[in-house]
Amino acid sequence: MVKLRILALALAWFFTLPGSAQSTFPADAISLLGQGKTSEAKVLAQAVHLKDPTNSEALIVLGTAALYDGVVYRYEETIYHPTVDSRAQATAVVSLPGVQSAEAFWKQVPAQDPNSSVWEDLCGLYQDCGNFKLALEAGRQAILANPTKEALLNRVAYLAGLAQNWGEMVTLLTKSRDLRTAQLYRSLDLWRTNDPSWKAQVRAFLAMPGPPITGSKLAAWLVSDQLRDTDTGYQDLLKVEPGFPNLVVKQKYAERFGEVFTVRLDLARNLSQYGNYDRALEIYLDLRRRQLAKTPEEKAALALNEAWAWEAAGRFSEANSAWKAVANAKDFYARSAACWFLGRNAWESGQLAEARSWWQQISLEPARSKYAGWAASELKKLN
Repeated sequence: MVKLRILALALAWFFTLPGSAQSTFPADAISLLGQGKTSEAKVLAQAVHLKDPTNSEALIVLGTAALYDGVVYRYEETIYHPTVDSRAQATAVVSLPGVQSAEAFWKQVPAQDPNSSVWEDLCGLYQDCGNFKLALEAGRQAILANPTKEALLNRVAYLAGLAQNWGEMVTLLTKSRDLRTAQLYRSLDLWRTNDPSWKAQVRAFLAMPGPPITGSKLAAWLVSDQLRDTDTGYQDLLKVEPGFPNLVVKQKYAERFGEVFTVRLDLARNLSQYGNYDRALEIYLDLRRRQLAKTPEEKAALALNEAWAWEAAGRFSEANSAWKAVANAKDFYARSAACWFLGRNAWESGQLAEARSWWQQISLEPARSKYAGWAASELKKLN
């Protein structure tokens, strides 16, 4: 559960801050947070904060309380896992407003404790709530405070790769001493940009000692005589090995065949699946602007994926507009997703009548999609 994870974070702060063992604060406040009594915890922290606005313990507790207040309960809502599960339960997840409220307090802590993990914690939390840009920004801040922490360097390296900043990814992996993975992505990016040295760099990676890592088969294929710079050749290449390195392949594929709708849609979907909704949305909006979706099926796929990316990024106003364009889709799965999210967003904003109206449109067929099943379940709670 998210709350237990956040409480563990708060406890870690408590045991590392100097002098806290001799005081009932923040121990009492942390105990209250563990009981879900955020208002009472805030009262204790605010009293300390008024006396000393730079008190790290008070800032931590106030930020954690704000984070708790922003927790919402949701199902596993992704459109990429369509399986119906009647036993699915809503679980606690952090919200973007909650993390931003926490940051307002926590970002003041490093001035008192330069070795704090506050930026690293915010990196993970922003990633959890769908804001990729803020996650990467917080990760970079964390590295400034902890420039030799290997796990942190690796985490931010993959965020940089997901931003398609492959050079930054290679630099961070090199600093973390993951030299083989750094060489893999260096060589893949050189291949993507048609640098004359790419084959030599790929072979250098393949010659490095160690067990195979994700991307090894892909690298071997690149220097084989099977590689073809054609649409079919790229499709074959993508079948060689699943995993994160395929993002480089899909990026080059999309750059090479920029007018082919399905190629760019696939790249955007993959970026969205890994959590870079911002870049995915840039591609979806460009596809729509250039009218590259020609068939009814392509237009429907674009509408559904764009709506989901807005939703997953926490951009609910844009998401609602996008979902309304899907709400009358012929495909029941897409239509049920639209009605579910429109209803859920209405419910979370206190518009219960509107939520009921959207959910009623799909609730009579709960076995046909997970969204319809959830709608039927939530309507029972409202009635």
